[in-house]
Amino acid sequence: MSNKRSDLEIVQGDIEALHLGNLKTVEFDIHLPTEGKNGSKITWMSKDDRWIDGSGKVHQPEYGKGDRVVPITATIQYGEASLQKIFEVKILEEKNKIQVEKVFPIVKEQEVNKEFHLPSAVSIRTVSGDVL
Repeated sequence: MSNKRSDLEIVQGDIEALHLGNLKTVEFDIHLPTEGKNGSKITWMSKDDRWIDGSGKVHQPEYGKGDRVVPITATIQYGEASLQKIFEVKILEEKNKIQVEKVFPIVKEQEVNKEFHLPSAVSIRTVSGDVL
């Protein structure tokens, strides 16, 4: 009986050892290894290259556009054996980059014992001159 591991056992071992870290809050490029612990070859394919590509390069959605969850597939190959593993990567939208220059005042008169409501929004002027 040979104690040499089969190609499939090597691939299965490399799949188990494949760890990418926290994929639930991705804001930066991620390292996608191209070689497994036991010498297998790993190739990567993204379901949507707009947000992350097969090299691990991340493009965050603009602020206000929402986070994206993109599956990326690792194909692990050694000799005659090949298996795939899918990772779900949650790419966070960009942070709000609006810089406030001025908040316009709110004037509200209130009578005693009468119900009142504060406004749900305020007007601001940004450093770049936009009024929002």
